[in-house]
Amino acid sequence: MQQQIQVDVVQDIGHPATLFPMVDAGIGISILPALALPLPAGRALTVRRLYPEINRSLMLIKRKNRSLTPAAEAIWQEVRQQAALLAQQRAVSPPF
Repeated sequence: MQQQIQVDVVQDIGHPATLFPMVDAGIGISILPALALPLPAGRALTVRRLYPEINRSLMLIKRKNRSLTPAAEAIWQEVRQQAALLAQQRAVSPPF
């Protein structure tokens, strides 16, 4: 469901490390995915959940019928492990 809200985007920032100081300085507000949290310590910023929630799925992709190099396999397994851990932590304690 779309909320039919019109916004005037005047700046598109690609990285939270740039965004947080700008919002902290009062330049504007931002909408971020929860993966960009937690907020940096020591900033006077607040997080508010948006409704309705929009969820997205992130996927790992590799070639069919091909082995990964040992380094790629290690990264593949680490990403899967961290994703499972993050999902478990967010179920117990949401970031906001």
